[in-house]
Amino acid sequence: MSSTHRRRFLVFFALCLGAAAAVVPAVASEDGTTITIGASATLVARVEVDIHTVVNCAPLPAPASQMSSINLEEAVSKSSIARGSGFFPVVTCDGADHAVTAIVFADSSGPPFKRGQAVVTFASINVCTSSFPVVCEGGSAGPQVVSIHG
Repeated sequence: MSSTHRRRFLVFFALCLGAAAAVVPAVASEDGTTITIGASATLVARVEVDIHTVVNCAPLPAPASQMSSINLEEAVSKSSIARGSGFFPVVTCDGADHAVTAIVFADSSGPPFKRGQAVVTFASINVCTSSFPVVCEGGSAGPQVVSIHG
């Protein structure tokens, strides 16, 4: 490719990219969401752990969609680890702190949870507006030790 053709291609590419940016709405992604994992959690029937958290996210217009996850691991014996995953209920994004209970279910192929120390290995929440243009924000936390009671 000659330098003239290369230059024309690059100019054409830049124009196409600029046109696409003008047509496609920008999606803002900000780390405006904080998750604070509490020191305690509640054991429910050995297969569920309710983890006490505080969530704060920047104001977003309603309605919004949410994706969330939380993972928990606990050594229940010298050779066995209980693992589970779960979710956060829908959070309100208004810039204020909200007490939220994340729910984790034990993996049915492993041992159940018990009272004692466990680790939230990872927790995340991503919230997006449902209106056009879509605006999203998210945050994560972990690892964090929690004490399971109940």
